[in-house]
Amino acid sequence: MASALWSSSVEVSRPIRFCSDTPPGTAAPRLVIALHGYGMTAARMLELTRFLVGVEPALVAVEAPNAAHLGPDPRSAATGYNWGIRETTEFHIDFHHRIVSSVLEWARKNFPIDPRHTVLAGFSQPVGLNYRYAAGFPENIGGVLALCGGVPEEWDQRAAGPLPLSVMHVARAQDEFYPVETMDVFEQRLRRSVEDVNMLRLSGKHRFPLQASANVLAWLSQFS
Repeated sequence: MASALWSSSVEVSRPIRFCSDTPPGTAAPRLVIALHGYGMTAARMLELTRFLVGVEPALVAVEAPNAAHLGPDPRSAATGYNWGIRETTEFHIDFHHRIVSSVLEWARKNFPIDPRHTVLAGFSQPVGLNYRYAAGFPENIGGVLALCGGVPEEWDQRAAGPLPLSVMHVARAQDEFYPVETMDVFEQRLRRSVEDVNMLRLSGKHRFPLQASANVLAWLSQFS
């Protein structure tokens, strides 16, 4: 006789890949941990983020744990990575937090940089995950650089402020995923619980905002 369907889980460990263009031991004034968007790679995020943040920071780009072939043909050699799907939100929030904490632990051993001079950056998909991490572990970082992403709906419950952080949130006026009218809502949420909030609105669609470099460089100067 068939039984009712049930499910369970087991704990497993797996390696997480990251890359950097900063030699271990470098005495940089600040550290940037960068997380890429959906379908991207850590190497591409490293390249884009380096242009955005300049030559001074130690920079580490983390690759998301989930891989998929890009395009309609599963035999395609083009591969991208992502941070999870809506149906597994709670699992991937926890997994993201463990990944970031582990990479930060590695970085602290290799770069002599104070947590207050550490920035957690993300483009698109991981922005909300990064905000959740900042709310849960504000002692681990000094700032959040959010590029074309959203502030979690449950932010007010997660962020028992005021959080001693600085945030720069960069948005696009023609963003297909985050309409410009949501920016006021995001800003209100952030200002209720973060000590320092900087909002930057640029023209253009949902693309990595390379033209924000001058603003980002000025904002980053406080982390040293």
